[in-house]
Amino acid sequence: MKVTITEAGVYDADGQRVPVGTEISVKGDAIPAWLVGKCQAVAVKKTAVTNPAIGAVQQPVEDA
Repeated sequence: MKVTITEAGVYDADGQRVPVGTEISVKGDAIPAWLVGKCQAVAVKKTAVTNPAIGAVQQPVEDA
């Protein structure tokens, strides 16, 4: 996941301060505890896939 730093006080692995506005990548889908309140998740463009099969036929659904 990519996040943008919004508050001062974030440091990289080398101990160097990360400037506000910098976009960084973090592992996983959740914001790590050390970044909570200091960053904002970058919007990810998602593309809907509707009926990707060629020549697909919609099947009727039976009522339960």
